[in-house]
Amino acid sequence: MNAIGIVIPGRAVVTAPSAVLSPTREVFNVPDAECVKSVAVFLTGAVALPENVGAAVFFAWPPYQSWRFLGHLSAAKPSAVFRANSDVGARAIAAVARHVTAQIMVELAPLEQVEAL
Repeated sequence: MNAIGIVIPGRAVVTAPSAVLSPTREVFNVPDAECVKSVAVFLTGAVALPENVGAAVFFAWPPYQSWRFLGHLSAAKPSAVFRANSDVGARAIAAVARHVTAQIMVELAPLEQVEAL
């Protein structure tokens, strides 16, 4: 896609995904995620999203089987800041583990479908 970037406060901007799962789905690794409270996700402008397409943003802790919907981006909403570790799983992981890599997945889909999430 190359249309998405992420910023975690105190870290460098990331515009290259860790993995491309399909033409419409990519994953960004978030190292040391137990320390991350929020993440900004944005459209880079390198590739414009069509008016009728949205980017759904999801967050998961290992083993990456349960994805939590954070929100979405679109041409009309090109950036957003999301709370990354406000759930019970985050508190449990932070209490017992260090250097945990979480993942942010971004999936392009029809805007109507994304907004319904």
